[in-house]
Amino acid sequence: GATTTQSLSVDDMFAVGVDGKLLPKLTPLETGVRAIVMPVPVGAVSRTMHEKTVKHLRAFGFTPNVDVYLQDPNVFHFSVFHASHHLEEHAVDADEYRIEAQSIGNVTRDLCP
Repeated sequence: GATTTQSLSVDDMFAVGVDGKLLPKLTPLETGVRAIVMPVPVGAVSRTMHEKTVKHLRAFGFTPNVDVYLQDPNVFHFSVFHASHHLEEHAVDADEYRIEAQSIGNVTRDLCP
């Protein structure tokens, strides 16, 4: 069956509700994911990205929302940097977290209007 990059099956991640809709099985992480993500503006860019992704997946035999979960084009985003993620966990204490957040704030204030 279909798996994610985390080697979880669809059944590991979702249950089917009595109404037939998928329900996420939320699993807490021992070490939280810390990442800098950038939103993609909603509109022509996100719509085009979604359409092209679906086209390419179909060319490889994937059925959208059956074989692969597609991100909602209204909330497209991409990761700029992961300080910690599921493949390479880096736990921090409260002081390290505060310093990390302050550093990100300093950079974004200078670079982002």
